[in-house]
Amino acid sequence: MPGPLHLAGKLIVAPAVFLATPSAAGAPLIHLKDTKTHISYLVDTGAAISLLPFSSSQHPSGSGPKLVNASGASIPSWNFVFKNLKFGNHTFVHSFLQSAVSQPILGMDFLSLHDLQIDLKHSKVLFPSSTPRPSPTFPVFPSILPSIPVLSSM
Repeated sequence: MPGPLHLAGKLIVAPAVFLATPSAAGAPLIHLKDTKTHISYLVDTGAAISLLPFSSSQHPSGSGPKLVNASGASIPSWNFVFKNLKFGNHTFVHSFLQSAVSQPILGMDFLSLHDLQIDLKHSKVLFPSSTPRPSPTFPVFPSILPSIPVLSSM
């Protein structure tokens, strides 16, 4: 009788949140600039969560969730905060973790929550269509149609 199946790479406990390292030399980075604040956000598909730069003299090692970068070095973090963002005609409210990073980062949490896609060929972010989604259809009874006034003729 065969023994139990062991899968390589299976983690027993949840890992710390991993963040991507800077891109290789010459690889394009994608940024989105907030049209209200003019702050530029790095779009990082290797970052699990979105981050804002922060430091604290009271808690220099951080008091928030444990973060590590791709090389395993710890990144201090503190609290989650909400920010209003505006990229072109698209507005968002999103939660960011304050952390010891050099620039604001939009992570996979932001991209997936807001249904954004990355166009790698053109190094840009694709926003969902601004076309209104179809509203639910309800049965219309032909007998009442003649009694409904046309708003444009009033």
